[in-house]
Amino acid sequence: MEILKVGELFNKDKTSYMEGCRFDIDSSGANLFIYLNNPTKDEIESCKKGKAIFKFIKLDSVIFFVAKLGLLQTLDCPYNVHLSKKLSKIEYPGENMGLKLNVYLINAANGILEAMRIIALGENFSRAFIDTIKEQGNTPFDLSQYRLEVNHNYAKYSTKQLDKMCRFYFKTEEN
Repeated sequence: MEILKVGELFNKDKTSYMEGCRFDIDSSGANLFIYLNNPTKDEIESCKKGKAIFKFIKLDSVIFFVAKLGLLQTLDCPYNVHLSKKLSKIEYPGENMGLKLNVYLINAANGILEAMRIIALGENFSRAFIDTIKEQGNTPFDLSQYRLEVNHNYAKYSTKQLDKMCRFYFKTEEN
């Protein structure tokens, strides 16, 4: 198991990334990777603590995971469970529990991990999200079609529109 440390390379073999975000799920829970070029102190603090809002919507074969952390602009990440290479099985959380979300802020300019945070998503949000993922997992998957649908939805909807279309959401409290 790889140990991650703030202030060190996120991936020892990679020193730069494209700016943006990525969402994935593995056996340890959900993971939100945020890549920013030389993030400011305020952006780092926004990822480490404070209010956060998470939402999702399924359009075609794409789940868009939408996140707003503190002062950061709203992020949207396309996702399909068929692309989660390290996920063998997804389970519902116990009563009064939620899916674990690991948030990683990586400096895209140099590959350094700037912030980490673990958030327990709410029980109702988690159950609805897992229901959607399980439904998605039971449908045939075509990578070319998925990419077309991601591009089509990005051409049709802005992040702000995707955010407003989401029916399910979870908010954290200020730390």
